[in-house]
Amino acid sequence: MRLLPIDVCSYVGCILGRILGPLHRQADRQLRTNLKKLRQDIQSPQQLQEMVTRSWGNYGRVMAEFSVLRRIWKSPTRTIIMGLDHFDKAKSLKQPVIVIFVHLGNWEIIGPKLYDFVDGRAMQIYQILDDPVQARISSQIRRPYIDSLLAAGPYVAKKIYNRLMQGEYLSLAVDECVNNEVRAPSFGRPLRSKNNLTLAVRFAKLTNAVLCPVYAVRDNGARFVINILPSIKFDFDKVQIPAAVMQLDALIESIIRKHIDQWYYNVSLNLHNGSDVKY
Repeated sequence: MRLLPIDVCSYVGCILGRILGPLHRQADRQLRTNLKKLRQDIQSPQQLQEMVTRSWGNYGRVMAEFSVLRRIWKSPTRTIIMGLDHFDKAKSLKQPVIVIFVHLGNWEIIGPKLYDFVDGRAMQIYQILDDPVQARISSQIRRPYIDSLLAAGPYVAKKIYNRLMQGEYLSLAVDECVNNEVRAPSFGRPLRSKNNLTLAVRFAKLTNAVLCPVYAVRDNGARFVINILPSIKFDFDKVQIPAAVMQLDALIESIIRKHIDQWYYNVSLNLHNGSDVKY
C-alpha cells in the first residue's frame, strides 16, 4: 500500500471498508443503532444506508492512509486550514495553549500540520497499542515527531505541566475510547471523572492555559479541511471545573453529531437503551 499513489491507496481502503465492515454484523448493527439515535434527520432507510456506507468507507480510508500518511502530511495541496487566525490569536495571549481535537476525518493530520506554526514546541499524548503490528506501524509513521510524543502513563501529568509552563503546546484528543468504552462526549450519559476532557480543563486551570478546539473533516477522498475554532479561556474564579467540562462536552458533541459518519468511534459507542440520550 505504501507504494500506491495517495488517492489510490485511500480509495482501496474505502472499498475494503465498505465490503468488510458490514461483515462484522454486531458492529454493523451497533453503527446503525447509533446513527439513528444521534441523527434524527435520517428520514428513510436509504438515508441510513448511505450514512452507514460512508462510515465504513471512512474507516477503511483511515486504516489505509496510515501507509501514506507522511506523504499526506508533506503535501501542500491536500489539507486546507480554516481559522488559522484563531490559532494566531491564542498564541498572541502569551499563555500556555492546549489544542483539543476529536477523531474525525483523519485526525492524524492535525498535529503535523499545526507543528509548523509552533516552531516545533509541541507535545501530544499517545496510547501504546496492544497489537504489536499496529504499534510498530504507528511508531514508524510518527518517528519524525518522536520528540513531541509522550506515552500515556501514571507520571505523564507532571511532564505535561512542566512543558506547558515552559511554553510548549499540548495536543490532546478529548473524545476517547478505553477498553471499548467511549468516555466522551457524553451524549446525555453521565461522564466519568477520569477522561481527557476533564484532564484538559484541569491543566487549563493549573497553567492558566487557553483551550483551542480543532477538528479535521474529510473533504473529498484523501483531502481534508482542518477547522480551528475560537479559543476558550475560562475564568476559574467564576466557573467550576465540572461546568467547564460540560461546556466543552456540548461543543465537541455538536461537532461529532454533525460529522457522525466520519467519527472513528461511531461503531464503538454504546448508548444502551437510549433512554438517557438527549436530542
